[in-house]
Amino acid sequence: MKGAKRYVVQYTTTPTNAASWVNGPIATKSKATVIGLTSATKYYLRVAGIGAAGQGAFSELASQVAP
Repeated sequence: MKGAKRYVVQYTTTPTNAASWVNGPIATKSKATVIGLTSATKYYLRVAGIGAAGQGAFSELASQVAP
């Protein structure tokens, strides 16, 4: 989102279940750390920018296995 000042991160292990998304950290930079994940579990993440006009659309999904 152009002009975003903050970013909301959401994560889940079941991306097809809309109710399973968990709000993670609100980031003010292009990097955020999500804590409390279960090791060796695959997570799906998405990010949305928050600017003066409100929250934008979520990004495409990214996935990562927690270390």
